[in-house]
Amino acid sequence: MPLIVVLLRLAGGERPPPLAIVGVLIGFAGVALLFHPEGGASWWGIGLTGISALAWATGSYLSSRIPLPQDAFVATAFEMLAGGVLFLPFGLAQRPDPSEFSAISLVAFAYLILVGSLVGFTAYVWLLHHVPLGTVSTYAYVNPVVAIALGMLFLHERITWRIALGAAIVLASVAIVVRRETDAAVEPFSE
Repeated sequence: MPLIVVLLRLAGGERPPPLAIVGVLIGFAGVALLFHPEGGASWWGIGLTGISALAWATGSYLSSRIPLPQDAFVATAFEMLAGGVLFLPFGLAQRPDPSEFSAISLVAFAYLILVGSLVGFTAYVWLLHHVPLGTVSTYAYVNPVVAIALGMLFLHERITWRIALGAAIVLASVAIVVRRETDAAVEPFSE
């Protein structure tokens, strides 16, 4: 997603800081190490993830270029409503059986609604209006690292050299991008 954001910014005539672009490319390499298909990810799943990243990056890029509600809660409500309406038929087609829902799955679902959607989405929309887009987009690089850490802590997943190296590369790239985008946001334009 951060790589697509950089490409959209370049296509739109912006000139992101060169060091930030390098940081995004390095982060992409780190994520590629984390998602290497021999770890169980299918090419089909990776393809869907790429389509999702394209959609998310495009929406993030356009958010400062099209009229949106100023209130982050209102903007979040519209986005969530649109997504819910779009995917409702797919959900209903699955014909879920409530008797098969476990207590853990219901707690996880509630967490995703409250923290993942309401808090996370609202924070993301607010950040899009107050922080440079390049910095905001790096969250997508950090998410897999957080997932790995949670898997290690709660599911006792083992960390391979590939995962450790990929996570280190991702974290270093995010530090580069955040630092460079922040510096560029406060520097006056001299060109």
